[in-house]
Amino acid sequence: TRAQSKVGDSSIAFDGTGDYLSMPDSSDWDFGSGNFTIEFWTRLSSSDDDIRFIGQKADDNNYWKVEKRASDDTAGEMHIRWHSGGSDDFTEYGGALSWSDDTWYHMAVVRNGSSWVVYRDGISVMSFTYSSAVSDIASTLIIGQLSDGAYLDGYMDEIRISDTARYTTTFTPSTTQFTADAN
Repeated sequence: TRAQSKVGDSSIAFDGTGDYLSMPDSSDWDFGSGNFTIEFWTRLSSSDDDIRFIGQKADDNNYWKVEKRASDDTAGEMHIRWHSGGSDDFTEYGGALSWSDDTWYHMAVVRNGSSWVVYRDGISVMSFTYSSAVSDIASTLIIGQLSDGAYLDGYMDEIRISDTARYTTTFTPSTTQFTADAN
């Protein structure tokens, strides 16, 4: 839509009632034990909602997700979870954040070796250590929802998954269009 944008003159609009993007499974998001970055700009129309930004879900026993929690004791926190074969690879909550409606935020999840950091607007809001390989989830990549509700009500812009740790310290998020590179 051209109603809102962070980079360029358009963004992806989600109405919170069934909109999402999907892409077929790819080896590009078989992260294993390698470094990677998942990043995007988001503008929430209703920051009081649980939001699943991006992930894959084959079934209730095999999925990964990046989400913002709005309910229970983790309100406002980021939630990163890998779950395979009926057991957790890991579940991490953190970054007790306040969120404002109609405000653009840059989010980045970065794995660099065994160190994981979640950044909001270039500042670390959550970190943890996980050194094992993460399971490959052979399923569609979903943006804006994760097959069981929690649809995004708002916008996303400049969504990128890279096979490198693009950020390892505080940074200033780019407000220009990403350009293709080897990652």
